Formats: sequence, structure tokens, C-alpha cells
Amino acid sequence: MTSDESLDELRHRMVVDVAHSLWRVYHGDSDAPYLLWPAKRDASTRVSEQESKILITQWLQSNQRFYSVETPTSEKYRQSGASELSARIDVTVYHERNPSARMLNIELKAGTPSDESFRKDFEKLLRERVRGLWFHTLTKARHQTWLSLEDRICRAIDVVIDHTGSATHVIDFAFCVLQSRTLVEFTIDFSTDWRAGLQASIRRATGALAATTTLRPSVGVVRPPYSLQTSIAVSESSGAGALDRAAMSGKLKQLVLIPSLEPRTVLHLSTRGESYKLRYFDGTHLATPWKAANCPTLTTLLALHPATLIVDVATDGRDLTQHDYWQGRVKKLNAENSVEGYE
Repeated sequence: MTSDESLDELRHRMVVDVAHSLWRVYHGDSDAPYLLWPAKRDASTRVSEQESKILITQWLQSNQRFYSVETPTSEKYRQSGASELSARIDVTVYHERNPSARMLNIELKAGTPSDESFRKDFEKLLRERVRGLWFHTLTKARHQTWLSLEDRICRAIDVVIDHTGSATHVIDFAFCVLQSRTLVEFTIDFSTDWRAGLQASIRRATGALAATTTLRPSVGVVRPPYSLQTSIAVSESSGAGALDRAAMSGKLKQLVLIPSLEPRTVLHLSTRGESYKLRYFDGTHLATPWKAANCPTLTTLLALHPATLIVDVATDGRDLTQHDYWQGRVKKLNAENSVEGYE
């Protein structure tokens, strides 16, 4: 980690690199690590959290970060039996070679573990007062998978709800889907409406459900929803398009489709060098300018959120206050590109 690299940047870089390694192993790519998914007695592949643990610790080692595994918790827990004992964190990352300098606690999951397994890990992540990362490996994920995960996370946190009010840190989530080579990331800040934030984040990131009032506030635009950052990274084999950075270096106005930010409508993007603003013109949100979370510059936006459609509108000669015009343009592009839209 460089001296000016933030914890957000470190965590994101690690998650993306580990996800790519998991995809390569799962698909048998020529550049895959030597790690193998073991076969069960029936010759099916066993996918567990152990593979991600190995790759995360290897990544931390190669990036010269201090870490420990099965780290005893600072707090005591009554997780089984009658007495309170220290629990264990799967992986802990440190600022320095000092056991008290914890900077990130990582809990690992795979598949669909029990509600009690969810509950135990969320209690640890909430009570330890150290930023948490939930890294979850899935072989595949369908519409119902995401709804089930949302429901199970809510149930687990409801059981330990007393600890959310005192949480002084956030929890980052990363869902690595092996078959589709997809990584969904978002962050929950427990000083906000975490339940609405969880729902909005999962449903925006995956496009699992049609918009609701939670996703589509009638007054103004909250982006990212409820102080969350949401992003989807797709592997290079998916063929996702990217914005041309050279073409974006000046002052431009464009209509763009950026599925990892908003899969349901084209957005208006205006730029001036490294400065940029995004706006909705979908007939529902107000045209309030906003920036993607953790993307203060155009360069970071393009790196984390590639666009799959770019239409230059600088020559349209229309002011941004002409909402009816822009709504019409957006609606037409949505229809032409099979984007669902909000209307």
C-alpha cells in the first residue's frame, strides 16, 4: 500500500484482484493460480470460503500488508454454550506490525450458510469497532439468490440490532459470482437507514427487481443511495465497453449507459477536464447533479464504472433546464437499447 492509498482503495484493489483469481481458477484459465477447487466424492466441485482465504492472505503477503488469520476478537461472545468467550475473525489486516493496530476485519462466506452463521459473523463485525469486510463467494446467482441474501442479511442483523446503533464503522460487502465472473460491491454505513440502504444497494447493483420508492425517491436524488457506494466489476472476458479517456479530456456533454451505477436508465454526463457531473432525466428523479461514490475524478469514474453506450449531445444546443427535451432523449435511448427505464 502506498503512503497515500486509502483503506477504501486498498480494500477495493484486494477484492478485485482476489475475484479475478477465483474466476480464473474456477474457469481453468491458462493464467490461473495453482490453487484447485477440490472434488467431492460425487466428482462435483466443492466451493468454500477456504479458497478466498488463501488468495486474500497471498495477496496481503505480496502487497506487504501485515495480517493474521483466525484472529481472537477483542470482545467476548456467547456464540455457543453458556459462557462468553473470544470468537475468531477469519482474516485481520493491520496498519503496522502491532497486534493492536487493526484496520480491517474480514469474514468469509460461500454458498448459502445457515442464518446462525450469518448472525455470528455480523455480531463480530459490528461489535469489534474495526471496519469490516464481508467477502462472499457464489457459484452462480439468479434473481432469487439476491432476494434470499438480502432477506438473510436483514434477519441476521435484526437479531443483533442493539449493536447497530453503537457501530462506529462501516461494513463493506463483496459478492464474487464464479460462473458469470461478476463482482458486486457495496458499503453499509450504520449511521444511516441500513435496511433501506441494503435493499437499494443489492437491487441497484444486480438489477434484481423493478424500482420501488426506496430506489426511486420522489423528491431529489440520493446517490449513492443512503450514503452507500455501489459498484459492479465484470471480468475482462465479459466484453463490457469502456469510455474513451482521450475523448473525455475536454468539456463534453453526453448521454451514457453505466450499468454498474444505474442499470435502468441512460444518464446525462457533463465533464470539464477531470471534473464531472451525472444527472437523471428519467421522468421521475429531479435533475440534481451527483458524483459516484469513491470517484472524485473522471479518471476514477471511468476506471470503476465503464459505460456501454455513449451518445454525444454537445451539439443539441439544449440547456439542462429543458427537462422535457432531455426526458424525451433519454426515453428514446432507453427504448432503442432495451433499457427498462423508470416510467
